[in-house]
Amino acid sequence: CLLSRGLGDVYKRQDMALLPDGSDHHTFEMRFALSPIVKDGIFSQFPGIERVITPIKGNGLHLAFETSEVTVPLHQSHRFDTGLTPVGSLVNGPIEVVNVMARRSDWDILECGITDTIAMERLPGDLVFAFALTGDVPVRVGSEAVTLALHDAVIATGAGDVQLVRADHQQVLFAHLRRVAG
Repeated sequence: CLLSRGLGDVYKRQDMALLPDGSDHHTFEMRFALSPIVKDGIFSQFPGIERVITPIKGNGLHLAFETSEVTVPLHQSHRFDTGLTPVGSLVNGPIEVVNVMARRSDWDILECGITDTIAMERLPGDLVFAFALTGDVPVRVGSEAVTLALHDAVIATGAGDVQLVRADHQQVLFAHLRRVAG
């Protein structure tokens, strides 16, 4: 399903999806969000949630955890336990990030990052998220083809194939999640 159209630069914080339907910031199993970070500060705590954060605009983000530190450059992804509440420091000005978040007891984030090519087969229980970092990104989910505009997103669930045919200068943030057996 196509999640969002034409968010462009007008958003403040955009939850592209909180799943399952009807969930909120306390009850979600998965969250996909586009967020600006305009000042240094402590990250919100979401116990039991794994987060992959990817700066998509600006110069990156420095994260200081209790026992370690990491700098996440533009277009790189970093995965961490949101129960750790790092202090985030901007690297030379405001940034925008995409957050992919999943409740560890329900979902495993198998991969998440920026790519220009996707060719994969989803298994039953899989979920794929693709967020367009450029415009006119052709994505095929099963037999359905869609062209994503800048900042459009698509989610595909269940068994089937997903393809992004490589084209010049077209990129998506891609996440592949699998339901935890249990």
